[in-house]
Amino acid sequence: MVWLPTDAFRRAPGIPLYRDPAQRGFVRPTTVWELVMAGIVGLLLVPLAEKTILRGYVLQVLVQRVGFWPGLLAHSVLFALYHAGIGPGLPIYIFVRSFFPALLFLHHRSRYPPILMHALNNVWVDLLLPVLS
Repeated sequence: MVWLPTDAFRRAPGIPLYRDPAQRGFVRPTTVWELVMAGIVGLLLVPLAEKTILRGYVLQVLVQRVGFWPGLLAHSVLFALYHAGIGPGLPIYIFVRSFFPALLFLHHRSRYPPILMHALNNVWVDLLLPVLS
């Protein structure tokens, strides 16, 4: 739902998604072993680590110190910048998408809903898109 308008916004000025314009996805598994490892890392380790650090600590501190909306905005900027090394266009999408799991975390006071959301996103981005494209 967020990808299409965000991607159109990125494409309008010609900002590439990844540093290498030929890159077709964030993770490109070529063997079954690489696919399994991408699944373990993308579905378990990365969501757990990012949600523990960025939602479980950074987001809460920012919201407490500067208020709800400024904290949420600052958190999304930090989360996007954290992914900036992948390419110039990806942080645009991540900035927009990061609001949803952050709001889930703040509403439910639990890391599990945003971890599930992140894992489902990674199923699509890290596993299905590379295999289908």
